[in-house]
Amino acid sequence: MITVVYQPQTTIVAHRGFMEKGVENSLGSLRAAAEVGADMVEMDIQETKDGQFVVMHDYNLKRLAGLDQEVRNMTLKELQTVKIVQNGFTDRIPSLKEYIDEAKSLNMKLLIEVKPHGYESEDMCDNLIKVLKDKQVLSWFSVQSLDKPILDELKIKEPRLKTGYIIPLNFGHLPDTLHNFYVLEEFSVTENLLEEAKELKKGLFVWTVNKDELLKHYLRLDVDGIISNHPDRGVEFRESREETETFLNRVLFLLEK
Repeated sequence: MITVVYQPQTTIVAHRGFMEKGVENSLGSLRAAAEVGADMVEMDIQETKDGQFVVMHDYNLKRLAGLDQEVRNMTLKELQTVKIVQNGFTDRIPSLKEYIDEAKSLNMKLLIEVKPHGYESEDMCDNLIKVLKDKQVLSWFSVQSLDKPILDELKIKEPRLKTGYIIPLNFGHLPDTLHNFYVLEEFSVTENLLEEAKELKKGLFVWTVNKDELLKHYLRLDVDGIISNHPDRGVEFRESREETETFLNRVLFLLEK
């Protein structure tokens, strides 16, 4: 049997950091993701009352902080004092600038999800682009969103920005888009869609992939990125493939397709 070196291209993305070792979207979970070898960290940002950005998924602080307050009604300074707790870990809400600085110190790429709450300032996109430019990460980090108008505005205003269009449910063909990659929920991803993305010269990321068998499945499909709550497992399975993949196994898999 001929053994060949297989070098997988799939990017392992830690969903909101590594949440098993820290509070989601915190600096602690960002550091934990780096420690287990994730290639990239997905995180969420929202605009504050005073037009700044914080790293937070929920619109309301009740789940993580026990406060019935909306992010959009608080200033950056107020939000940075809020203690957040999850799975026995305690941290605080970081600003986008803080988060970027920490990611740069860890040499960690970010996949920034813009989560609009519906009360954004008119210059939100300009402000986000300015932050990325000032921090010199414009061409290094990527931005994704469910909100196509916001994503379109970002891409049109700054074409160098790598952007991904999140599609929660997709049962037909992939929509035409000016963005660099699609982000699909794992249950709607098919091999035909993967081939379609390749034909369109677009990347395809899959979220949120947590079961071991699905992590292995999408690694075998060579999707461009896997967003997972278990980046440690994704890295482990990818390394295992690199060590053990054989020419015969690869050919047989391709024939099965």
